[in-house]
Amino acid sequence: MLYDNTIVNTATKTDYAWNTVGTIAQNAVSPLLLLVVTRINGIHVSGMFSFAFAVSVVFWSIGMWGGRTFQTSDTRNVFSHQSYITARILLGGVMLVGALLFSLLSGYEVTKTCLILILVAFKALESIADAIYGVMQVHGQLQLVGKSLASKAIAGTILFTLSDLITNNLIGSCSIILVVTSLVLWFYDIPNARKVEDVSLIPPTIKPYIAQARVILWHTFPTLAASLLIMLPINIPRYFLDRYHPGELGYFGIIAMLVTVLALFVTLLLQPTVVHLSRLHASKDYASLNRQVFKLSLLLLCIGIMCVPLTYLAGAPLLGLLFGIDFSGYRLVLVVAIVGGIANSLSLIFITVLTIIRLFKAQLYILFVTNIGLAGLSGFIVEAHRSQGAIFAFAATSCLQAILLILYYTNELGSTLSHVKEN
Repeated sequence: MLYDNTIVNTATKTDYAWNTVGTIAQNAVSPLLLLVVTRINGIHVSGMFSFAFAVSVVFWSIGMWGGRTFQTSDTRNVFSHQSYITARILLGGVMLVGALLFSLLSGYEVTKTCLILILVAFKALESIADAIYGVMQVHGQLQLVGKSLASKAIAGTILFTLSDLITNNLIGSCSIILVVTSLVLWFYDIPNARKVEDVSLIPPTIKPYIAQARVILWHTFPTLAASLLIMLPINIPRYFLDRYHPGELGYFGIIAMLVTVLALFVTLLLQPTVVHLSRLHASKDYASLNRQVFKLSLLLLCIGIMCVPLTYLAGAPLLGLLFGIDFSGYRLVLVVAIVGGIANSLSLIFITVLTIIRLFKAQLYILFVTNIGLAGLSGFIVEAHRSQGAIFAFAATSCLQAILLILYYTNELGSTLSHVKEN
């Protein structure tokens, strides 16, 4: 069933508040679990966990494919929500098979492989839930999305911590998060989505939805490519670090956590505005759209400018206090990570907007070519300079990507505005 376009997706203060709480909770899971594992299991196990979690996030981007942005900006009701959900279920299977093949081809031992598979399964369920969130969002129920995200994050983190404290078993503790996510999906997300639209995980007649899901996957492939490529700058150096200096993965994972925090901030900015930006695009109000993008970018840069000196002065002592690890030699590296995180988050803003206005090709070229260059750079800089080299490679690539994406967006929007004025 296509959703009724007469239903207004009005984001109330309650919607924004719950969405903010839920998004913060969801994005806080990774750093909180990393903190727990480092404190309980030690820096070596923490490195393996952070690597496995990073791998699961990369596969999660495949599971998200077009993402909720494409679904909620489908203002013409081209595809049914059931088809979006079916597409995510199919992709969940692809994620699990891909993760298994990746682990086998990389020659990982059983514990590392099991950890990767459990976390990828967890992320597969999250990607399916995200399509269900899309149903709630277009029907003005964004607060239900926030409540779901918050409940999963809080319950999962608490139970994971208790399990790891009692058993010191990382595999069992991660399995608990998987169970919590399954329960919330089945007993909260699906029933709430059904209140506004007739959807399910496996409908009685699934064949037509599979056919439509294939079309969705084809149409949204550029979005998948962009979302996957934007995640690689932090993960390509991490992969080489795992190859050359696996003992430093724990330090790298903790530093990379700062990038995750910045990504959280951008997600908070973007998600509630996606539908509004989509409507500005649909009504060809490009001047207003550009003003919104400028405000988002300026706010991010202002936050970044404040973060840099704070990171230099307090970053190493604070991380040392939290994780019980000496970061005194990483002060400059932390600042570089923040700069790279700001650039990466800025790229995320422009990728989201370019997705809304359906401009894909050039952004894919930009991300693909720069990541190929990053892989070549990481091959020798990580081996020679360890985790410090990995962070510098990430930051340099992220800055280059941000500059190129901004130039592309500015050029395209300038041409569009000129065309609108002429007509």
